[in-house]
Amino acid sequence: LVVGTVLDITDHYEAQLVLAYRATHDALTQLPNSASLRESLEVVLADADDQHRVAVAVVDIDHFKRVNDRSGHTTGDVALQCVAGRFRRDLRTTDIVARVGGDEFVLARAGVLTLAQARALASDALDLFSTDFDVGGRAMSFTASIGVGLSATGDTPASLIRDADNAMYQAKREGGNRINVFDHLARVSADRQQQILDALPVALADRLFRLEYQPVLDLSTSDVAGFEALLRWAHPELGNIAPDEFIPLAESTGLIVDIGTWVFNTALDQIATRRAEPGVPTNVGMAINVSASQLAQPHLAHHVATAIAHPGIPASPVHLEITESVLMDRVIQALPTLIGLAAIGVQLSIDDFGTGYSSLSYLSHLPVNVIKIDRSFVDGLDRTRPDGPGTPPRSCERCSPSPTSSPSTSSPKASNTPNKPTC
Repeated sequence: LVVGTVLDITDHYEAQLVLAYRATHDALTQLPNSASLRESLEVVLADADDQHRVAVAVVDIDHFKRVNDRSGHTTGDVALQCVAGRFRRDLRTTDIVARVGGDEFVLARAGVLTLAQARALASDALDLFSTDFDVGGRAMSFTASIGVGLSATGDTPASLIRDADNAMYQAKREGGNRINVFDHLARVSADRQQQILDALPVALADRLFRLEYQPVLDLSTSDVAGFEALLRWAHPELGNIAPDEFIPLAESTGLIVDIGTWVFNTALDQIATRRAEPGVPTNVGMAINVSASQLAQPHLAHHVATAIAHPGIPASPVHLEITESVLMDRVIQALPTLIGLAAIGVQLSIDDFGTGYSSLSYLSHLPVNVIKIDRSFVDGLDRTRPDGPGTPPRSCERCSPSPTSSPSTSSPKASNTPNKPTC
């Protein structure tokens, strides 16, 4: 005798299949999603070696936001479906194709040996944008920026996608509608940048930064007229990190504001100590650089006044230096801040003058006390002329008329050919 119960679980089973599909596929394009992409990449990377590597291409449609803005999101969705359909139809059946969000797709190809073969994956994808797409009966054309990465020993799905993503953004910065390949040197640079980004908050919290002070000399007396505070960072593992390497990263994260506050307070304490030493002129000053993010702070003048009051020094020996390019990028927004700083008595300097707009016309509208002319403006003025001291400069046919002076007042070469100028 057998006694049992029979249940029809077909609906339940089919519902589970639907849920599993939705968990691994993009609802709009029906392509695999990010989670499914990672799983697929883990499988192919596990089988990869020096002779069978994995190429990944990140594809981002250029200016796709304009489609949504001009034609609506419904049209934009149809366009994405058309792009996905073309990828699915025209790429190799063994290629991995996924949509990872917005107008960004990721393609992967296993069994690749060289960067040239990896680039071929991107070329195949870019070729698919060479003809118009039929978007709901309307012909639309698109271009794409594509970044390519090639796997190396120890790569993970995340690191490989990151490499291709960085290459894609570089392609966008170069104007789009192109392919950029991520190479090993770029990876080393990106890894170092990430290490520096991770270490910046620790360096500030643990006071790993230091200031060095470059003396400013009065050339007429050779006396020290002041100092310029220079920020330095010695990382315990990365060694000495140059300011032009870590300051832009600090700017990008906003941490430069806190770093700048520390620099300002430390430099003011130092100049207060120096001014109290016997024999040091009472007017010795301190120059401190101001970053773009600091200049954008609405209460910068108040913060500076408070910082100066702490060591009890006058405002006039304090020189705030702003790079010309930084100032001119936001001169209208910065003007009230500059006026506020001038009102409390600090000196304002424009640094690297001549590397940006190279114009004196705007200086009359700014409360600026000092301009520091860039070295490129004066480099070579003190060098001996190759023709010997006192030799008149020779004319250039691109900017001067033919010389008409007598041979006795012309350069030797010009005197031989009086009707043709020489450079």
